[in-house]
Amino acid sequence: RWVGAGQPPRGGVIAGAAYGYRYGGPAAGMVRNLKYRGVRLLAEPMGRAMASAFEALRPVELDGVVPVPMHPKRQRDRGYNHAGLLAAQVAAQLGVPLLDALVRTRNTRQQARLSDAERMNVPSFVGQTEDSILNDEGMNEIFHFDVTYKADSVHPAGEIIAQNPAPGASRMLVSEGIRVELTVSSGIKLVTMPDVTNLAYTDAQVTLQSMGLNVETVLEASESVTKNYVITTQPEPFASVSSGSTVTMVVSAGPTVTMSRVPDVIGKTKPEALMSIQQQGLVCSETEITYVSSEPEKEGIVLWQNYSGGSEVITGTKIYIQIGSGSAMGPGQG
Repeated sequence: RWVGAGQPPRGGVIAGAAYGYRYGGPAAGMVRNLKYRGVRLLAEPMGRAMASAFEALRPVELDGVVPVPMHPKRQRDRGYNHAGLLAAQVAAQLGVPLLDALVRTRNTRQQARLSDAERMNVPSFVGQTEDSILNDEGMNEIFHFDVTYKADSVHPAGEIIAQNPAPGASRMLVSEGIRVELTVSSGIKLVTMPDVTNLAYTDAQVTLQSMGLNVETVLEASESVTKNYVITTQPEPFASVSSGSTVTMVVSAGPTVTMSRVPDVIGKTKPEALMSIQQQGLVCSETEITYVSSEPEKEGIVLWQNYSGGSEVITGTKIYIQIGSGSAMGPGQG
């Protein structure tokens, strides 16, 4: 509903259009992180880019910037309006007023207010394109997508070739979104492995992931390489690798290392397992978890771990676990 001064604009005339980013890849991730995951700091650089794009529309006169509103109740629940944060940055950069001229009058049902007892069957995403799913606002309200890329000579780049949980699996509706792992074809694209040795492992990981490579980290004691810096990689620098393949990065744990005892988490629930593992100084998050077919009564229960309980590993080592999905997994799942 229009609440600005004067009459609302009529006629549907568009003087021009501009965008700060081409949606897709890292830009798509930025949008999702700002909109759904609370990373508000992204509004400043994204707003600057949008303002620079609007400059291309000159000499079109801009009276102000009007953000697309959220319903007041939805905004109170989420804590902020991402469009408002972006609009404020654009208005400041262009030196024009920020106009709160619109009010949303219809409040659609909010995911965070769903009953814990409500469940839904996960739909099939296989065969659809990554962009069509990740750009769907309705999907992002219900699901939290984790995407990995895999070189594939059969399916075109961008097509979803596997998912976890499998289609038809029953999942509880939760405020943070039902977590779904999507495997997306990167097609066949050869890239040259960069030399990331002696880089901080976080910088090296960003470099490799930006090339469409998946990264696996292994810790190793080193007298000569600074702690948390890359010792070596496999494949080695300058080798030709397929985009979507996995690179193993050996990272220095320092000249001396501490050891941690791996807890036995088989038979535990996911929250219990994560707490037990992390309390020992070991790493286990969603990226280390795979969901596999199981009997319905084993849904959410740890069925396998890569290190046996009681073994000792370097503190900070990643522990991989498999959790029952409570249903049969389709081809290519898990």
